[in-house]
Amino acid sequence: MPFTSRKSIARMAQRVVGKPSEDCDLASLICVASYAGYFLQEIVLSGQGEHTGLEDQLRLQAHEYFTTARAATSRILKDSPSTLENLQALTFGVR
Repeated sequence: MPFTSRKSIARMAQRVVGKPSEDCDLASLICVASYAGYFLQEIVLSGQGEHTGLEDQLRLQAHEYFTTARAATSRILKDSPSTLENLQALTFGVR
């Protein structure tokens, strides 16, 4: 996962939460969705012990976050200007 401070991710999450998807800042949406997917993947991969079924749910949720990030990445490539935030989003969204 690309390095981005937790403070930056928190700021991006505040831009996304509570807004309809069409009003979201695409760069923030990509970074937050990818970060959430990576986070859930790490939880699943670090799991020790018995299989409880929760791993499958977390894996599915991570997949949904990555799907959201990929969809937003294709939109950002078509519609957005070249900015540092958009470049950062592309490094998160392309995996």
